[in-house]
Amino acid sequence: MDLVEWSAVETVTNLTGTLVFEDAEAAQHTSRYYRVVTRP
Repeated sequence: MDLVEWSAVETVTNLTGTLVFEDAEAAQHTSRYYRVVTRP
């Protein structure tokens, strides 16, 4: 498990800042880790 190198999966550029993310592969893994980065 590598928690240093992250892969970007989505960039939100809309005015509401709303994102719905569904991981189609989640059921195939015992655990998944996601990180949200916000920038002003």
